[in-house]
Amino acid sequence: MKFFLYQLKITLRERSAVFWVLFFPIFLSLLFYFSFENIRNQDYFETIRVNYVDTPQTDKEIRFIELLENLEYEKEDANIPLFELKQVDIDEAKVEMENKSTPYLQFKNEQIIINSYEGSSFEVTILKSVLDEYEFTHQKVAYLMGNINFAALTPEEIEGEIALVQQKVRSKNYVQEAGNKRIDPIDNYFFTIIGMSVMFGANIAFFLVSSLHPRRSNTGVRISASPFPKSKLILASLLVSILVSMVAIFITLFLIGVVYGVTLYNFWYIVLASFIGVILSTMFGFMLSYVFARLKESTVMGIIVFISVFGAFLSGMMSNLVKYYIYAYAKPVFYLNPVNLITDSLFVATTAGYGFISMDRYFLNIAIMGGLSLIFFGVTLISLRRNKYESI
Repeated sequence: MKFFLYQLKITLRERSAVFWVLFFPIFLSLLFYFSFENIRNQDYFETIRVNYVDTPQTDKEIRFIELLENLEYEKEDANIPLFELKQVDIDEAKVEMENKSTPYLQFKNEQIIINSYEGSSFEVTILKSVLDEYEFTHQKVAYLMGNINFAALTPEEIEGEIALVQQKVRSKNYVQEAGNKRIDPIDNYFFTIIGMSVMFGANIAFFLVSSLHPRRSNTGVRISASPFPKSKLILASLLVSILVSMVAIFITLFLIGVVYGVTLYNFWYIVLASFIGVILSTMFGFMLSYVFARLKESTVMGIIVFISVFGAFLSGMMSNLVKYYIYAYAKPVFYLNPVNLITDSLFVATTAGYGFISMDRYFLNIAIMGGLSLIFFGVTLISLRRNKYESI
């Protein structure tokens, strides 16, 4: 315990390590916040394209198509149609669904069926909300027609009862209920900051474990000659590294989520991804402390900073298009970039919180991070066995 507190104390005094893991990400996130604030407030909603393959026959089907054609979305400058409808044949509808993710409608046995390639997309969520509300309204109108004593009502009262129910389906804000807007593309820039900050934690692990090396410090010389178990000293150093990194990550998450207003859905999944990322970065710094035992401390820390910053660039820190091209044309790089594994885990967790995609890629990222951590640990053990010190 005393050694743990000692390592914690010298870590907090090591300005360069604390700067990279905490203060640099805070500064960068503040810069992003002021740079993107005006862009974040813009409304990116666009009219949703919907195909239908059958000619509406019944009154219910005809009125539903008319409803979709007349619904509007209110933007700041002007209203735009909520849906753009087009009648196509079934083959064309399937092709557009697969290539453009355009949903299409079918009318079968007095039922309105929505077909979609990714059934939980933003557009389909809105379309389903409209259909559900329309079905409810249609049933309620049918109920009124069958149960109200119209003989006791004036024509104006009859129209008022039906219009009151029908108005509900037209006035509802389907976009707001499905999510105020699309996933904000700017959120990924903040996620890259968290991913980069997590990897900067490798500096702390490297600094602490290196302080135990006889080649690097007088403390290391004394420790190597002492009977105290080296494994406990290394374990204490790694725990300090994980603790400091997690505290820094929680501070960064607080600023990004609470102060800057970035949506962090599935928060505990985000915390889990950050924690696994911290384990990964700690094992990475642990490995470098032995693999590069002969290099200067400043040189190795510079390598860690370079890998973290370049990894953030490949994860879309400068442009989301970079991440897209890496995923499309260099998928091994996508899944072997530690910063991207963390960044993409946060992105997938948040996107899944909107209900747009599944968590499959999140768990794949977690598994890869765990595998890389084991690889780094294995390489470290091999280096420890080969490491021979000169007699002192």
